[in-house]
Parts: sequence; structure tokens; C-alpha cells
Amino acid sequence: MLTYKSHYLPDVIKGILVSAKYSLKNPFSVPVYCGRGHIFKKDKTAKVVINGRLSIGRPVSELSEAKAVMRVRKNATLEINGKVNLGRGVVAIVNDGARLKIGNNTYVAADSKIYASQEIVIGADCALSWDLTIIDSDFHELEYNDVTPPMTAPIHIGNHVWIGCKVTILKGVTIGDGAIIAAGSVVTNDIPPGCLAAGNPARVIKENVSWD
Repeated sequence: MLTYKSHYLPDVIKGILVSAKYSLKNPFSVPVYCGRGHIFKKDKTAKVVINGRLSIGRPVSELSEAKAVMRVRKNATLEINGKVNLGRGVVAIVNDGARLKIGNNTYVAADSKIYASQEIVIGADCALSWDLTIIDSDFHELEYNDVTPPMTAPIHIGNHVWIGCKVTILKGVTIGDGAIIAAGSVVTNDIPPGCLAAGNPARVIKENVSWD
């Protein structure tokens, strides 16, 4: 279980101001906690729904002192259900018209990168280790055998998924509930529920696994 240092009053005040600025309901409950030096920016056309609390820049791990950044761009949607913590150095971008949804009791550790160009959904009770990359776009068109595949495709990560450090998750991937992705893996294909996957590209190496 994660523990956090006590709130500093300036951080709480900043959280209230951020929440009020973006017209989130009941800003005094601090639906967006954004520590000093960290960034939360929302375009006026974007939609932010926080049913709980989004904490940006809290010390999920001690592996970074960098600022955390959350940007929600034009016509994008950010949906937070429950308590979600983005650690120091985490950069999360919801690009124009895209959607990012994160479930309760999920944390993202230091220096990880999340970039949603279409849709990224992360379930509840997930442990996302440091220095991850989760990205649902190639950013450039690729053609082979006269075929041009879609440049973007949604990423869906189930509930209670553990993703090790330095993992890369690419477009079009679904990771099932309870799965574990070993450190350093590159996930390019679906991973079934309750499996341990490892390697580049990641492959299932054990089934019927569980973790606490």
C-alpha cells in the first residue's frame, strides 16, 4: 500500500484554485490535487470528469524530482473514477478529440509517459511502474504491401494489472484483468487475463498468475 507525505497548505490551496479554474464541482474537496511546480492544463473545449480525486506530482516513488504534467487538449475527454495518482515526472497528454479514462486506486509511478491520440482506458487497482510509455498512435503513416494500416488504435488495460518498469505499450493492445507485464517488455499484441507476459515483443510465459 502506498503512503504519502502530509499535505502542505500551499499545495492544497493550489489544488483548490486549479479545481475552481476548470469549474470542477466542489473545488474545496480538491478534486484535482496539483502540487507546487506541477502542471494541469485543460483547453476550454475539453471535458474533464473527476468522480473522486486526481493527484498530480505526488511522490508515488522516490525515483524522480521532475515536474508532472497533465494536458487535456481541444475537444478531448479526461475521466477519473475514484482516486488516481500520477507521480513526479509523469507526463500525460490527451490529444485533440482523444479520451483518457483511469479507474479507482490506480497509480502511475515516476517519469512515465501516457499519450492518448484516440483512446486509452486504464482500469481500477492498477500498478504502473516507473519509466513506462503508453501510446496509442504511430504518429506517422506506415505503408507495406500496398496497405496503410490505421495510424491510431485504442489501448485498453483491465483491472488489477501490474506493469513493470520501462515497459512500452503500443496501439491497439488489450491487456486483460489481473495480468502482469514484466519489466522492459514491449507489448504489441493482446495479453489475456491472469497471464504473465515478457519480452520484445511481449509473449505469455505463465498462465493463472496472481499478485498482491
